[in-house]
Amino acid sequence: LESRPGYVKSPGNKENVWSYVANNVKLSSNGLGLDRDAILKKVTQDLEKSKALHRYQYNEEQFQSAYRETIQRHGLAQKQEVKSNIRKFLSNRKKKMKNSITEAGGEFS
Repeated sequence: LESRPGYVKSPGNKENVWSYVANNVKLSSNGLGLDRDAILKKVTQDLEKSKALHRYQYNEEQFQSAYRETIQRHGLAQKQEVKSNIRKFLSNRKKKMKNSITEAGGEFS
C-alpha cells in the first residue's frame, strides 16, 4: 500500500470536509423526482404512530376496570354458554365412544 510515499497526504488545503459540507451543501426538496418534504412528513407520522401515545391514556387499574365492564356488557353470558356447550359436547362424545367400544367388546379408559 505504501509503494508511493506521501500518497495519503493531500496536496490541497487542510479545511475540514465535514464543516465545509455543513456550511455549503443544501439539500434539494425534489432531488431525482422525489419529494423530500413528503417523505420526511411520512417518516415523522410513522414515528409518532410507533410511539402509540393513545395507548397510554389509562393506567393499569383503569384499563382493568374498563376491560371487565366491557366483558360484562358484551358477551360474558354468551361466552359462558359456549363453554358449557363445549363441555356437554365433549362429555357426550366420550360417552358415545365408550358405549361403542364396550359394545364391540373392547375396553375404554
